[in-house]
Amino acid sequence: MRFLKHIFVARPDRAPSSGLPLGVATAGFYRVEPPFESFRKTLDRVQLFWCVAGSGSILLHNQPRCLKRGEIALLFPGMRHRYYADAGPWSFYWLTLDGPQAGANAAAFGLDASIYPAGKAPINQF
Repeated sequence: MRFLKHIFVARPDRAPSSGLPLGVATAGFYRVEPPFESFRKTLDRVQLFWCVAGSGSILLHNQPRCLKRGEIALLFPGMRHRYYADAGPWSFYWLTLDGPQAGANAAAFGLDASIYPAGKAPINQF
């Protein structure tokens, strides 16, 4: 892996607070460059990536898709987790959501596992 910069924050308790339908489990910022490649696993949470510079590839439905500045990628529990820098430096914020309603809330907005235009990332919120 080749990190140029990384920040990772995790909730102190592994389980979401009882009574809450969803919660932010982890969040962070990565600036990576080739030959960076994430570890491979199957997600047990909803994960959102928000690209702020460069571009990289994210596996969606077992197909690599390009995530560019101003776009978000949304992945759901049960999906394979894999992303990599393939064309130079790539910077993105990310977060994971868990809890009994995490996937249902994203789906309620009509969102599928895909890449969406989103504009400028709300960096202060991360």
